[in-house]
Amino acid sequence: MNKHNAAAVKAQAQFQEASSLHKQGRLKEAQSIYEAILEIDPRQFDALHLLGVVAAQSKNYQLAADLITKAIAINPNHSDFYSNCGLALQKLNQLDAAIASYDCAIKIKPDYAEAYYNRGIALQELNQLDAAVASYDRAVTLKPDYAKAYSNRGLALQKLKQLDAAVASYDRAITIKPDFAEAYYNRGIALKELKRVEAAVTNYDRAITLKPDYAEAYYNRGNALRELKQLDAAVASYDRAITINSNDAQAYWNKGLALLLGGDFERGLPLYEWRWKNGDGDKRQYRSTQPLWLGNASLKDKSILVH
Repeated sequence: MNKHNAAAVKAQAQFQEASSLHKQGRLKEAQSIYEAILEIDPRQFDALHLLGVVAAQSKNYQLAADLITKAIAINPNHSDFYSNCGLALQKLNQLDAAIASYDCAIKIKPDYAEAYYNRGIALQELNQLDAAVASYDRAVTLKPDYAKAYSNRGLALQKLKQLDAAVASYDRAITIKPDFAEAYYNRGIALKELKRVEAAVTNYDRAITLKPDYAEAYYNRGNALRELKQLDAAVASYDRAITINSNDAQAYWNKGLALLLGGDFERGLPLYEWRWKNGDGDKRQYRSTQPLWLGNASLKDKSILVH
């Protein structure tokens, strides 16, 4: 065996070792070997690509995009390179560039369901909802058991106010993947918008059974129960959301609303003050040097300013 062949065999063995470590999630070890391969041959496009994938998995998305772009410059005919570059660009919020990268992947591999799916997510983030639905449609046509694509398709349809179609899309996702907590949760939101509030609660319950730390499901379950006038149960649901996420201003505020509806002003009024922290930019808190009245002190012989 000549020196050139021996070097090629060694490089291939190194690459296989790195790939094996990568698949096991041993990213640092895989990264070291990919880097060693590239020191010997800086144009080894597979090593560049996979080093970029390691960077993305380590949440270094700019480095990932840079490395995979280098791999594409050397080998512009590999659909996975474009797809993974698109994922990194999407994380960097460079959505138009991400879509262009997915388009290149699809041009090389027209049956690339995952590229259509991720393209749909990027279009959805750009609020190009009809185009997003079309991309998800293509993904599920190519891969009929693609539960995540059906679920995201439901989200896009929901934003388009095509609620019955959204519910049908979530139904399909759940049929394919019966333990799909997020699909139950999103179906619950769509059902509540359709005024099918009890059915919404049932879906939130199922989401929580599958994912016990699902703070958003507890919060929305609380909203639905409050609408059903089941105020104690609503408060308990908000409490659970707050236990999981103690910074959830919406949950505190809506718990306050539920308590106020039940006539519990002593506990409800202080929690109602969380409305200033819930991210609603339309609210402007009035500032005064005078103390704020929260219902916990007598107003006898005093004046109150209502703003």
